[in-house]
Amino acid sequence: MKTLISKTAATAAAAAIAVTGFTTTPAKALTQEEQALLIFGAAAILMMASSHGTPTPPAPPRHPRTYSTGRVTLHQTYTVNLDNGRIGGPGADLWFQATNPTHRYLTPINGAKMAVGNRRNRGYAGCAVAHYSSARVPLWRIPVGSYVCVKTNAGRISQFRVNRIYGGVVKTIRMGYTTWRR
Repeated sequence: MKTLISKTAATAAAAAIAVTGFTTTPAKALTQEEQALLIFGAAAILMMASSHGTPTPPAPPRHPRTYSTGRVTLHQTYTVNLDNGRIGGPGADLWFQATNPTHRYLTPINGAKMAVGNRRNRGYAGCAVAHYSSARVPLWRIPVGSYVCVKTNAGRISQFRVNRIYGGVVKTIRMGYTTWRR
């Protein structure tokens, strides 16, 4: 501790000398009291600057961990759970809704929400700050190659990519998805 104090005092004295223009041959010699005050003042300035002047850098962002990932084939009128990739059953997040042979939608269900955005790959960081909606989205608004963010009904952030849409009157969507841990 004494070494740290003496190093700080020496640094403060050097700073005080540099600031005041003190040279090795001063016009007027400082008394011991003036020297002590000068060193004490410089040390106080250094301590304040070191404790308040440099902000602590933020902690590096945590890399999100994957909760579930995979590929799913979603047939028209079926549902998918993006927390586990299951087609049908309880806890589904999306419904491939068809109101007639030409009007098809992806509809969030059971409290899930979607954010189409610019349809580019946003990953966890982009999906975490997306603007979500519980409104259904017409299938023509999310063509092949589109990425869509989803907040699952379990509250997890997810993203899927439309890999293929095929079929005649009854359509099928192939998609890849990743859901991250909360």
